[in-house]
Amino acid sequence: MDEKIDSELGKVARGGLLSLIGLVVSAVFAFLVRTLVGRVFGPVQYGAYSLTMTVFSIALVLAMFGLPTGLPRQVSYFLTKNRKRVEELVSTTLILVTITSTLALAILLPLTERLAGLLTANPEGRELLKSLLPIVLLGLPFAGLMNTLIAAAQGFKRVREYIYYGKVGFPLTYFVLALLAVYTLGSLKAVITAYVASYLIILALLLRDLKKAGIISGISFARDLVGAIVLFSLPLLTSNIVAMVLTWTDSLMLGHYLGSGVVGLYSSASPLARFISMVVMALMTIYTPVVTGLFARGELKLVERFYAIAAKWAFLLAFPLIFIFVEYPEQVIGTLFGPSYTEASSVLVVLSLGFALVAVAGPLIQTLVTMGKTVENMKGDLLGATVNVVLNYALINSIGMIGAAVATLASYATTIAYKLSVLLRSGIRPYEKRHALLLADAGLVLGVFHFVRAEGIIQALVATAVATLLFYGIAVLAGIPEDEDVGLIESAGERYGIPVGWLVKILKRKSE
Repeated sequence: MDEKIDSELGKVARGGLLSLIGLVVSAVFAFLVRTLVGRVFGPVQYGAYSLTMTVFSIALVLAMFGLPTGLPRQVSYFLTKNRKRVEELVSTTLILVTITSTLALAILLPLTERLAGLLTANPEGRELLKSLLPIVLLGLPFAGLMNTLIAAAQGFKRVREYIYYGKVGFPLTYFVLALLAVYTLGSLKAVITAYVASYLIILALLLRDLKKAGIISGISFARDLVGAIVLFSLPLLTSNIVAMVLTWTDSLMLGHYLGSGVVGLYSSASPLARFISMVVMALMTIYTPVVTGLFARGELKLVERFYAIAAKWAFLLAFPLIFIFVEYPEQVIGTLFGPSYTEASSVLVVLSLGFALVAVAGPLIQTLVTMGKTVENMKGDLLGATVNVVLNYALINSIGMIGAAVATLASYATTIAYKLSVLLRSGIRPYEKRHALLLADAGLVLGVFHFVRAEGIIQALVATAVATLLFYGIAVLAGIPEDEDVGLIESAGERYGIPVGWLVKILKRKSE
């Protein structure tokens, strides 16, 4: 195995597994809040809650101006090329985010009543949105600063802040406060207030820790860096806006045409399907700064190899979720949200196939950003967003929420196809014969278990466990694991004290 690849994979094993654990914890707590709201308040109010969170997410993307997205790459690059100015870079970015998020708050607050009228077709949902939107928008500056601080820490190859504060601290704090809000005050306004309070609490703790770590020691504004920061971030802002369109257009258009009740049903499936993408996100927390270093040194072959391994692991780890959501959607949704939400089962199947494509694509976006191809990345997002809006408009009125799911699947497929073509034209060919074998393996297992029925969630979980073991077993027999994969497992086992010696021995025999 190449010594450089071995070394960098060791970093991924140490940071990636911790990131995956953090993302699982984050997703679980965020989902618990959603199931709590969905079960206690019903589909109409849950739909209003989902629309409120959608507006906040869109506003936050706009308020941050793409600045935190590019910061890990910029910090990592400055550490290699101009280390003395890293502190100025971080401080200047924080000041810029404070300005943009405060401006966004000032612009949007007077528009909340008009937004409520546009977002939902039913009167009850409209009145709820009028009361919820002014509260949630107050969290914009806190959320913007928190995300920027975490991004700065990632540039230093620190996973701690991303996990402890972004992926565990915030969702845990919000879950506890939301639980108190539901069972003491019993209103959605209290739940949204808890959301804003959680950002403020975590921001204060994060500032304290980063000052101790020396990443933030004072406030300084470097005017000469503003141009470079903004110019690098602008294409990323556009990409973030378009990604936001890909993420939220379905909910917004469903609310506008069919009302918050349908949004509530759809929102039982969409967050579940997004669990699939958390594996890719976990790998990317450490992938970006590592690959930035490789690219800065001109080692494109190592970038290509690193991508291939990351993409393979993204799909391997995502398979159990893909399987259970595609094969047993009714059991999953019915157990988590209740029988009144099982109407969205087919939506979960379609969306899961869309996010399976994201897992297959692997670190596509991060690689293009690392290579400086932010404009090409933006073009791919624009293409996908256009497909998303057009198909949502064409399909929602004819086939309802399943049309929104089909639009999302088609938009992800379009975006990924375009970005892969850019990567190939750049001389990076990340896929090998083993990737095709892996997909064939998954298709075979899904095909076989399509005829295996499950009466309840327990049977569905048992079938998923058996199918996953079969999937991994076929992968080993087909020779899909390579020396680097074995090293990755071995490194993770050593780092976290997991007894994987038996597995390493089996894989070494098969990879020889």
